[in-house]
Amino acid sequence: MLAQRARISYVPLLRYAEAMSEAAVKWIVWIVGALVISSGGVAVLWALFWDRARGGLRCSKCWYDMGGVPAPGLQCPECGTTHARAGALARTRRRWKWAAAGLAISLIGYAGILTRKAVVDGWPSAIPSTILVTLWPVSEAEWLDQNSIAIAPGHAADLELGKRFLEGKLADWQLHWWVGRLERYAKKHRRFGIERERVTHQKLADTNVKLNGVYANWNAILDEVEHATGITITRVNMPPDANVSPLTFANETFSALDLLDSTEKWYAQNRNGGIQWDLDGNTVVIGHLLNGDELRTVACFDCRALVDLLSRKQNSLSQDSSSPEIMTGVLEISSSSWWTWSTLPAVPNSQEFARAGEFLIAQDSPRSLLMLDQILMALRSCPSDDAVSIGIDWNPVRAHMRTLTSSRVTIPESTVAAGDVPSLVRTTGVAVRLEPSMGGMLLPYPWFSRLRGKENTTADALSAAFPGHAGSGLPAPSWTLDAEGVRIVAGDLDRIIRVYDVGDILTRWSSPDLSMADRISNLKRTLRHLPLAEGLPDYSVLPSVENVGCYFVVPASVRGHFKVEELLQQLRNR
Repeated sequence: MLAQRARISYVPLLRYAEAMSEAAVKWIVWIVGALVISSGGVAVLWALFWDRARGGLRCSKCWYDMGGVPAPGLQCPECGTTHARAGALARTRRRWKWAAAGLAISLIGYAGILTRKAVVDGWPSAIPSTILVTLWPVSEAEWLDQNSIAIAPGHAADLELGKRFLEGKLADWQLHWWVGRLERYAKKHRRFGIERERVTHQKLADTNVKLNGVYANWNAILDEVEHATGITITRVNMPPDANVSPLTFANETFSALDLLDSTEKWYAQNRNGGIQWDLDGNTVVIGHLLNGDELRTVACFDCRALVDLLSRKQNSLSQDSSSPEIMTGVLEISSSSWWTWSTLPAVPNSQEFARAGEFLIAQDSPRSLLMLDQILMALRSCPSDDAVSIGIDWNPVRAHMRTLTSSRVTIPESTVAAGDVPSLVRTTGVAVRLEPSMGGMLLPYPWFSRLRGKENTTADALSAAFPGHAGSGLPAPSWTLDAEGVRIVAGDLDRIIRVYDVGDILTRWSSPDLSMADRISNLKRTLRHLPLAEGLPDYSVLPSVENVGCYFVVPASVRGHFKVEELLQQLRNR
């Protein structure tokens, strides 16, 4: 029994001794290597810089002392060398053979350190980072198309490069050099950058298109967009517009971007689904099931300032320090999750993200990349506000909602259809518009009766008239808000993305014993189970909540975001 106890008690000691021996070997190798390198370095310095003239005069060939040679004294009496000028007699003596020997000794010491590192960590670990990012034949194509931490076997140097990126071992200039390699490759062999697409997207958002009259089909609407913006719209594999109802508008104005966004809905409603649109430089491409691989674009996002901001913010909230490498990893994981929200063409045979230090290299269709760019911009802006909205001006939206919830209207007994409600809403001063894909036509949906003949808030009246479902599986319009007022939409509500700063909520969490990670997880779970307002369609449920530190990125309908704001305010008031 005593022997057994002794044997058991020795096991931890043996493991500790083994670990200590490994550490000792590592330090011994480093110390011996450093001494050898230092010895070689001293020899090089002695050989090249020690034997100076120190005010004397010497022959530059045989180093004979020429201090006593009569003027002009330019010819050596020992070897007969004639010097062109007096300055040549004051040169420092360089012992090049000794310098070469010292350099060789230093290289041997350095090689000893690298050999031990190569044996333990693999031969690629011995490659200097500068050589790895500048001269080593790492395939840019494979690095872009495969996960940098799961590269195919046999690409050990690629794996080592990815490892150094993750561990933050590369200097800033080395990161720039590698990103420059990727940019040069992408510009030559692929599509790179979204600068032109960004300009085109902004022009679509800023240009208004006036529709008046009867349009035979949606292609006629696209012609109006093309004429108003001057942007070419390339149609690819468009389905026929036969047997579709004409669209009627009476002096209605929409942004060109709204009309393009409504294209997919209009074709879906007319049983010609699968229509998508995207950007290609200065043009718009629209068609049936666009081939995402043809539109695949590589874009580089410099996240250094953002990562520094997020790290400082996170460190101010928690005692657990967050390094830039960790925060970049969190940002990369969250960015990958944002991709699942997109309904844009998928890009086959490619990863969405690669990470080079604090740079994110993303590749997908231009609209997806623009969405990512907007989210990153919102994260940079969030510290100045409690929430930042993407693609919508939230202040007028909040004002419209305040009007709708505070004003009251009475639906007359004579009202027989939901289509009569917008005129009542307009009496509150809030404009009501129909989504462009509805073609100016609001069919009489007579299913509501609960609020008829009663005074209700304007918001409740809208929810009763346009609930998003008819109760019998029939599609029905719903209502949402934008900067101009109420908008009646067909089909799914548009999701917008808002970034919320919840740092103050996390620091005042009711249970101080919870770690910051647990607090974030609990708050995300609370938001995902947010109860819906009465009449709010099922598809406005929060599809996902992602966070980058204390910043929560939430995609939801406009009315869903008001529920998020309400919940967060309740948590702040506790």
